[in-house]
Amino acid sequence: MMRNAFLLILAALVIATQFMNMRKSAGGPVGGKVYWSTVINPMHNKYTWLFRQWLSNQPGAMDTEVSVDVNSQGRQKTVIQGVSGVAADVITVHNFDVPFYEGIGIMQNLDAFPDLADQVRKNLERTPEISYYLLQHGNLYGVPMRIHANAYMINLDALKAAGMAPPPLAPTLDQFEAMAREFCAKGNKGRARREIFYADRVGLDLLLHASGLSFLNETGTGAAAFDEPRRRLMDRYERWVYEEHLIPTPAEWQSFNVDQNYSPSFSLFCRNQFAAIRGGKWFAIFMRQVKNPVTMGTMLPPNGGYPVTDFVFGGISMYRNSPRKEAAAWYLRYFLSSNYNKELARDSDGLPPDTRYWSDPELLRPSKYTNEWAFHEPYTNIFYNHSCAPEDTPFAQSTQYDRARGQFGYWDARHKTAEESWQLFAQYFDEEIKRNLKHKPADKPRFEAAVKLQAKIDEYKASGKKIPSEWIANPFLRKYYKDSGK
Repeated sequence: MMRNAFLLILAALVIATQFMNMRKSAGGPVGGKVYWSTVINPMHNKYTWLFRQWLSNQPGAMDTEVSVDVNSQGRQKTVIQGVSGVAADVITVHNFDVPFYEGIGIMQNLDAFPDLADQVRKNLERTPEISYYLLQHGNLYGVPMRIHANAYMINLDALKAAGMAPPPLAPTLDQFEAMAREFCAKGNKGRARREIFYADRVGLDLLLHASGLSFLNETGTGAAAFDEPRRRLMDRYERWVYEEHLIPTPAEWQSFNVDQNYSPSFSLFCRNQFAAIRGGKWFAIFMRQVKNPVTMGTMLPPNGGYPVTDFVFGGISMYRNSPRKEAAAWYLRYFLSSNYNKELARDSDGLPPDTRYWSDPELLRPSKYTNEWAFHEPYTNIFYNHSCAPEDTPFAQSTQYDRARGQFGYWDARHKTAEESWQLFAQYFDEEIKRNLKHKPADKPRFEAAVKLQAKIDEYKASGKKIPSEWIANPFLRKYYKDSGK
């Protein structure tokens, strides 16, 4: 039994080694097969096929084939393979991936390909929010593939059946609450148990940001102070979930019977049990697969005076130790082409990275999908006029910041009060920074200088003085102060 298990493990290791050797040897300098580590997405196989068509019309292009690898996706796998010298040639990245991968030295500086880098930089001038991630220390480390705003898709059919008008694009907290109460009251009337909810979720991060509040301070050296505005906002959200049931509780989520082919939120949305579900433009892809698609609208998360939402971008970067860099560069060039941008506009797998295609009629009012006409144009407006970068800190990795925010799960499950969970978050975040400084003592002087600067910022806020933008490291607060004139 043990011998058989050993032989199976040995065989698996041999196969894995051969696969990695194939990655390193296939193609060589004349092109060949490029491996793309990415998430499961039916569109990605389509793009590799369209890339081959586009490539055949490019003078002097390498004969390159792209193989989709969904088994190597994920930050942990990418790090392990990257430092071992066997990562995929190109890697799908999202907001904070690029700074993280560049920090451990596994990303290729794309300025080594001047024609590619110049075109990316020109596009980034029109979407400067994304530059924060792709440009590190002045160098370019990725090509944008698609952009999503973290907005709601609205079921206009469900609202119409309830005798309700479409919501405003940027509802206030009071408007959101009133609409949710009306929809739930009408939908659950006569039912033995509550089955109709207004929204699947909101999210504390979006609630805070849409009220001009943050988790972190301006310099990213620690948590923002817990105050009365934060308490009121968290108490209100808790009331929406646990007292008024406008949003499902964890127990109510467990009671749902959903279609396993889709996410629970999307399945319930299509059955008119939700008026609004939060996510990105990719919702339209799923809706086009539904037998009886609903009429779609969109809106921002509820705001307390600052109507914004976070954005997410998907990009593609090159592995620093790839043996097929020239071939990989051709694949990256494809995502800058009109062929790709037009295809993305038609597919609705996000906003095209080149903003010149945002006015494409097939993006705004797709001829085959009239049920989406009230969705795409306002969604594009949301990114243009209401999007902001998520919070960030120069003193902790995004994964550490996410783990610190995980302490709010105690509040979400009603095991801790709002203030107690905020204190846990602050303590956890401080511990993560201390751990980083212990491993990288060279960063300590920079951190201590930022702490002194934060004290000065606090003095400025107390006296009502305007804070210089160059003092602010937190990208969300930098935008908020600029927009609010603080």
